[in-house]
Amino acid sequence: MERENFTLLTGLQARKLNFDAGKRCTGVDVVDGAFGRTTTLHAAREVILSAGAIDSPKLLMLSGIGPAEHLESVGVEVLLDAPGVGEHLQDHPEGVIQWEAKQPMVETSTQWWEIGIFTPTVQGLDRPDLMFHYGSVPFDMHTLRQGYPTGENTFCLTPNVTHAKSRGTVRLRSCDFRDKPKVDPRYFTDV
Repeated sequence: MERENFTLLTGLQARKLNFDAGKRCTGVDVVDGAFGRTTTLHAAREVILSAGAIDSPKLLMLSGIGPAEHLESVGVEVLLDAPGVGEHLQDHPEGVIQWEAKQPMVETSTQWWEIGIFTPTVQGLDRPDLMFHYGSVPFDMHTLRQGYPTGENTFCLTPNVTHAKSRGTVRLRSCDFRDKPKVDPRYFTDV
């Protein structure tokens, strides 16, 4: 995409959000994956944090925004006591089943997911609690990155739970951005 107001940077990992004295986010520190060097990127107008259900609260907490008592316990200076950060994690469990097709699959489509199926797993539910997507393409972006084999001529089905009942909490193990955030089973409770 060629636009004056758009630059795509790859191979970087967000380490910490930066704030001015008025607590306005002004940019982010990122680490180069190849050399481990930290660089500060400055925002001209706004910063949009979109790092997923685990890494968004992780980055906020590493930047000092989160439950004050927890941040202090792992050595992070508190910028804003925000007790809800990292709370109420609700997973959307999904499996991926992929098959190698015996006949040639379509090579063009108006959308990745051709069919959606919703069904209850037991009688008497007021709404379906199981969902399937059918895709005429390989859904291997996660497994392929991990080095698992894939196929060129595949289709897949992704069963998933629509209304997960458990809730969890994301917490830091330390103030080192490289540490995986802690999603401890004892933090999960049935609702």
